[in-house]
Amino acid sequence: MATEHDDEGADTQNTLRSDEAVGGCVATAMSIGHRALINHHITRSGLTRASLADDLGVSRRQMNRILSGDTPLRLEAIVALYDRLGIDRQRALLAIDVLGDWQRYFDPNLGVILQLVQPVLAALDASAEFAIEPLTRPAVARFSEWLANAIIANEEQIRSRRDSFADLPEVRRPIRRASDHAA
Repeated sequence: MATEHDDEGADTQNTLRSDEAVGGCVATAMSIGHRALINHHITRSGLTRASLADDLGVSRRQMNRILSGDTPLRLEAIVALYDRLGIDRQRALLAIDVLGDWQRYFDPNLGVILQLVQPVLAALDASAEFAIEPLTRPAVARFSEWLANAIIANEEQIRSRRDSFADLPEVRRPIRRASDHAA
């Protein structure tokens, strides 16, 4: 039986190694999204799979099997690859696991939502003296629309201020005389 340090002698090797009998494998539909996002970042970064494998201490063959889907994708592999490629885990989790579309990772609106999660949760924890019950679907729909409209109105105000100068004082230029030019 192989130990953690057999094969190529690196702990990372076993972190990235996938074994169907071992827990931690990501469900197939989600793993497709994670693989697509990882492969997109590899292509965009200009890294080769070989250099990525070397960086993470796994064989090139194992890296190719992980990235192609021939080997089940384990959570540890996702974390190691995300960290190496600079992929934001929370953003990826929402895009892939919640929204079901790895390309939503790049959606600027998802970034706005992520900015709100922690402060809203902290405000609820600080202000509510009782347990907050889940919202009903109609309440979620109404509040979501209100919040989206508030965010859009704020952005429109920012753009309007950026595109114009309001209440500027009048600037008077000195009158130039012919004698001023001669001097």
